[in-house]
Amino acid sequence: MLIQGEIRNSSTQTAERVMVKAEGLDENGRVVSRGRVYVPGTIAPRGVASFELRLSSSGSERRYRVEIEAFEFGARRNEGQ
Repeated sequence: MLIQGEIRNSSTQTAERVMVKAEGLDENGRVVSRGRVYVPGTIAPRGVASFELRLSSSGSERRYRVEIEAFEFGARRNEGQ
């Protein structure tokens, strides 16, 4: 299973080392597959970055949950820039 998406940085700081986690859930909401990926590079303030994450499917997934698991803020950008 290939999951593709975008991350939007709504802050005034650069986001670095952004990690995305995806979980495949069965019909009862139990996690049956999981994957993680770092978003390449940094995400500029008010910027967008794409990601791709591949999960090994168990075959019993009925839906997926995707979330940002971790990130770090870098330099702050002035609002006037």
